[in-house]
This record gives sequence, structure tokens and C-alpha cells, in this order.
Amino acid sequence: MDYFIRWQVTEKLPQSFLSQDKIVKEVIAPILNDGFFKGIVNNYYITKANYTDVRLQVFVVVEKNLKTLDAYLKHKLSNLSLTSKDGPCQQPVVFPYYGPLDKEQDFREYLQNISDIAIDFHLGNLDEAKKTAVMCRFRTKPYGVLEPRHCLHMHFLQNSRHYGQLIENNMVDRFWESFAISYSRLTTPWDHFYYNIILGLDPSPADTEEKVAAMIGITLE
Repeated sequence: MDYFIRWQVTEKLPQSFLSQDKIVKEVIAPILNDGFFKGIVNNYYITKANYTDVRLQVFVVVEKNLKTLDAYLKHKLSNLSLTSKDGPCQQPVVFPYYGPLDKEQDFREYLQNISDIAIDFHLGNLDEAKKTAVMCRFRTKPYGVLEPRHCLHMHFLQNSRHYGQLIENNMVDRFWESFAISYSRLTTPWDHFYYNIILGLDPSPADTEEKVAAMIGITLE
């Protein structure tokens, strides 16, 4: 079993949503695109928390890489405030919150893919990505009637290099199957991670497009 580590960081004078977007674009994106980082970790993913924080989560197989990774990230994250750090510990992340334990590797693959796609959006037209995410959240299942793939495919294709690579590698069907996974009302649907990373929150059915747009500071027109 490999090791799991989570770093949670924010700016020294954080601003809701704005700090998250800036951290992902200016700090996290260069890390995830760094060949050295990719060479010492097995899987990774990002999430946003508390309207101001960003979490970087990694899995490391080789124990001797833990010290190397820790020194690397201390340097890369040095201009940010460390809110918390968890691990290294040896544990899966799927069971019981996101599905059965035998889906662990599928879950990690999906988390890394959705993180890489979200990085492309942060480095591109993030406002457009936010608008699309808000609209599709309320118009696709389970909140609406559309299939997520029908609502999001062209947006992903036009704005994410990584999504194009999934198509080229015949992995896009597998990606959308993972995107749609929801095991029960007691587990978190996997599409949650797309909305969390792009918006900094995951709207509830009680929200509206307009309410969420106003909260995160975008207009839907």
C-alpha cells in the first residue's frame, strides 16, 4: 500500500474564491506540470476548501521519495500559509465516502484526470469555465435532465489539452463513466470534484444558477 499526503494552503491575506483561483493558476499548475514532481508521485489531485484554501493530495509508492517530495513542496509552497498537513499515512480514499474499496484505483485515475482538466481551465478562460460549470450543474443529472457528457463535452474539448489526450488514448468513455458515478445517498458523487475545483464549492439542489453565480462573482449572460 502506498502513502497518502495532503497539504492545505492559502494566501497570507486570503480573499474568498480569488485566492483559490490564484493559487491553482500560479502555484499548483506549475507543480502538477513539473516532470520532477510527476516522477516521484504515483497519483495526485486537487480540491478547494473553505472558500480560500487549496488542497494538494498525493499518493507516493516509494518510501524514500517522501523526504524528497516534502522538501520540494516546502520550497514550492513557501510563499503561502500552510493551513494543515495530513500524512504521510497508508490508507485508501474511496471507502466509505465515495464508493466501494475495489474502486480505489479507478477513483484515483479519475481524480487525477479531473484535476488536470481543471488546471487547463485555470490557465485559460476561467470565467467561461465557471459559467459553464454553474449552468451545467443545474441542467444535468441529478439536478436537471441532461447527461453531463452532452453538456460538457464540447467545452472540455475546446478548452482542455488533457481532455483531448483522453480522446486520443481512447480513455474518454471511461472518464465519463467515472464522472457519472454515484453509489448511494450516503456517498459523494464523483462529479462533485469537477464543480469543487472549478467553482470552489459544489452547489446544492436548493441553490439557483443566479445565486451561485453571484456568490462566486460571475455573470451568466
